[in-house]
Amino acid sequence: MRRIEKQLSEELLPELEQDRSRIPVVVDELLGPDSGIFNWKDFYRRLMVSMDEILVDRKIVYETDESASNRRIYFKTGPRSVTADLRFAVEQTIRERRPSAVLLDEAQHLAKMASGRKLHDQLDCLKSLSNRTGVLFVLLGTYELLIFRNLNAQLSRRSISVHFRRYLLDDKRDIQAFKAVLLTFQKHLPLKVEPDLIGSWDYFYERSIGCVGVLKDWLSRALSEALDEKADCLSNKHLEMYALSVDQCDRMLSDALDGEKKFVEGIAKRRDLRARLGLITESQSKECGRAKTSRKKDR
Repeated sequence: MRRIEKQLSEELLPELEQDRSRIPVVVDELLGPDSGIFNWKDFYRRLMVSMDEILVDRKIVYETDESASNRRIYFKTGPRSVTADLRFAVEQTIRERRPSAVLLDEAQHLAKMASGRKLHDQLDCLKSLSNRTGVLFVLLGTYELLIFRNLNAQLSRRSISVHFRRYLLDDKRDIQAFKAVLLTFQKHLPLKVEPDLIGSWDYFYERSIGCVGVLKDWLSRALSEALDEKADCLSNKHLEMYALSVDQCDRMLSDALDGEKKFVEGIAKRRDLRARLGLITESQSKECGRAKTSRKKDR
C-alpha cells in the first residue's frame, strides 16, 4: 500500500506543483468497531482528516444561489451532525482534493454488521461514493474481504480482486523468490558477522508459512535483541526467542489455505457455469462428472 502511495505521488508530482490544493492519493485505515458494528460517521470524519480538510467539526450550511456560476456548497459537520451531512462533506472534499485513488487498509472491518442485507449496504455506500466523486476506492485486507466479491452481480462486475498470496513450495519460482528475499535480509542485517540464514531457509519458511511480512517482523525483533546484547551475529537463541510457535503457524496456515482455495476456479465450477449458460447440455455435464469420478477410482 505504501509503495502504491509513493508511486502515485511521484507520477503526479508535476501536476501537484502546479495545483497545491490537490493530493495524489488518500490513505486511511479502517478501525475495528467498538460496538461490533462499523461506524460510518467516524469513518467519514477520519477520511476528511486524511485529506487535510481543515475545521472538520466547524462546517456550517449557507444558502447559495442555485443559478450562480461560481456556486460553492458548504456543509455542517458538527458534533451532532448526521451521517448524511458527513457523507456529503466527504464527497465535496474528494472533489476539491481530486486524489487519483482512496486506499482503505484493514477493509475487512466493513464486514462487522449484523446481517447479510446490511453487509450488502456497506459496499453499496462505497460504490455510490466512488460513482459520485469519480475516484477509485481500493480495499486492502485479509481473506475476510472475499465475502464482498459476490454479494451481487453489479458489485462483482465492478470489482477486481488482486491476490497477494504467500510463497508456495510447489512452485519452483516461489522457492527461488523466497530464498532471494531471505538472502537479501541476510546481506542487509547491520551486524559485524553475516549470519547464514539461507542455510536454514526451510526453518524460516516453516515459521513464516511463506509470508515475507511475517519473516521481516520476526527478523526485526531478533535483530533488536541482538543489538541490545551488542552481539556480533544473529544467533539461534535470538531467532528462537521471537519465532512464532508451531500452534500459531498452524492457525495461520489454516486461514491461508482456506483463503487460497477461494481463488481456485476448478474444472467442476467451470463445467457448471457452461451448463447454466447452455454451452453444454445437462447430460454432457453429468457424463463429464462420471468420467472424472471413474478416473479417480482408477488412480
